[in-house]
Amino acid sequence: MSSLRLFIPQVVLLVASLLFTSMSSAADRYITLNEGTHINLPNTIGKVFISNPQIADYKVIDENTIVVFASSLGQARLIVYGTEQDVLLSDKIIVDLDLSQVRRQLAFHFPNLDIKVQSIGSQVAVSGVVSSEEERDAIYLMVATLLGREKTERWHKAEKLEFKLPNMELEEPESMVFARNMTWEGIIERLEVATTQQVKRQDFSGSSYRELRRNHWG
Repeated sequence: MSSLRLFIPQVVLLVASLLFTSMSSAADRYITLNEGTHINLPNTIGKVFISNPQIADYKVIDENTIVVFASSLGQARLIVYGTEQDVLLSDKIIVDLDLSQVRRQLAFHFPNLDIKVQSIGSQVAVSGVVSSEEERDAIYLMVATLLGREKTERWHKAEKLEFKLPNMELEEPESMVFARNMTWEGIIERLEVATTQQVKRQDFSGSSYRELRRNHWG
């Protein structure tokens, strides 16, 4: 009976250890396109499997280190086995766009704004709060230009808005319909224009927006 009491805690510890190892060895690992990252493992590497080498591939550096490098946008599964066929690592490799240049340009031209850009596959989400529609459009223009994205239509056919006044009816001009219907390919537009109460003093004005657009993007 005493030997059984000693055996049970050992089993519990073993199960807990296995669960901890399983939980700690699986994760999402983000790598920028055309970049690489090295992974150090506590045990000797036996075999390595990667599900999609066209997306991400690997090179074994030594018995405890591998380098994973990204070739295309997408996802792949990396599994590293030990010499006794135990799983040392099982990571989902997610290859994202390199947005470092976009972030630097946004920080330089819009230093007072907190604009976030996030890669979602080949798409890029742009979010934050701006003080005007001109500022919002300038940011979309900058991001799209730096990424080489083209303008595209939101809808195949956009309806004109009609405004009814007491003595007349007005129809939305073609220029406004065009502007409202145009967007940038692969850009997820999440910028919000602040209300009057939220707007703080900004150094960026309509004139500087036009100058920025003329000098940098034509």
